[in-house]
Amino acid sequence: MTRRRAAFGVLIFSILSLIGIAAYRAYDSSIDIVSTSISHSIATLDEPATLQMDTELRMDGATALLPMYLAFAQATYSKESMINNSTAPEAFKRLVNGDVDMIFIAEPSSEQLLWALDQGMQLELHPIGREAFVFFVNADNPIDGLSTEQIRDIYSGKITNWRELGGRNKDIKAYQRYVESASQKAFLRIMAEAEPMAPILGEEAGVAADYKNYAGALGYAFRYFVELMPDGSQLKLLELDGVYPSVENIRNGSYSQSGYIYAVVDKNSRNRNIRPLLKWISAEQGQELVEKTGYVSLR
Repeated sequence: MTRRRAAFGVLIFSILSLIGIAAYRAYDSSIDIVSTSISHSIATLDEPATLQMDTELRMDGATALLPMYLAFAQATYSKESMINNSTAPEAFKRLVNGDVDMIFIAEPSSEQLLWALDQGMQLELHPIGREAFVFFVNADNPIDGLSTEQIRDIYSGKITNWRELGGRNKDIKAYQRYVESASQKAFLRIMAEAEPMAPILGEEAGVAADYKNYAGALGYAFRYFVELMPDGSQLKLLELDGVYPSVENIRNGSYSQSGYIYAVVDKNSRNRNIRPLLKWISAEQGQELVEKTGYVSLR
């Protein structure tokens, strides 16, 4: 009789375990992946551009900046411009090698600038807009901000529950990005000497999972992607060290994880389109396209 009861108990436990697993899987599948891909048409002006050129200017740049410099080209060229789209490091190499005339990237590293000098090229960096690196949570999360130190403690595994930060009793699901992404590199700069824990993995072996908008989730990206996400309303951008990543705070630099976007050119280039285009981008119409694309203008 005792054996029967024990066997029955094991059976009930197994059934309940299976029900629990099935329920969790159903819950998990009901949570949306908030895509970091964006749907973006090319921004346009309401009136003809004040600058019109009909000779070639070869452009390249970071993938995320492609919609912006496509908008510049579309507005100012009566003929099809030669537009390339590389990663930022590859675009930088192509500029130094003379394969393109103008690139659009975030601030180059000191190593890149020294390499360009070693190749005999003097570069000019022209600020054309600003961008920010942001952290976000589920829109229903009562936490409105984190400090840099708290970010490091979360991602190094020292803080594991939102309750430790004054929030609800929810485990923190701290998502990371894939290793080579610009977002992951920006994140690692914030972590500084703190060692990040292993990322939450997706279905592909060894690859970080896409952000899933659980009640306890935490993620990060560049503001441009968040602003243009189809699911962006489900997210809340967080203050960092007491400063919210608003347009004004990004523009004036008070949000610490913000910086310039640059148009970079060879100082000695003979392409006669470069100076007029740089001037136009910094003026009213160019800055309008910067904003319409999803970045923060200089003015």
